[in-house]
Amino acid sequence: IGLAVSVAVDGDGTLRDVRVAIGGLSNGAARAPAAETLLAGVRTDDTSRIDAAFADAARDARTLSDLWATDAYRKHSIREMGPS
Repeated sequence: IGLAVSVAVDGDGTLRDVRVAIGGLSNGAARAPAAETLLAGVRTDDTSRIDAAFADAARDARTLSDLWATDAYRKHSIREMGPS
């Protein structure tokens, strides 16, 4: 699993222009629009909302089980990429 995040940060630490993509999914890389929506307008020190966005990204990701990892492990890995 790979994660790419692109954001602009305002002077007060507010995230805007958020883009989140997850790689290593069943159908290749994909954007995580629910996570992008949750992160827009969040301050960089609001780790609970950032964690919630990663949890949503994990829930929505189309993962699979294969020789290298189970579906559950891949979703767990996405959640753990958050700040907490």
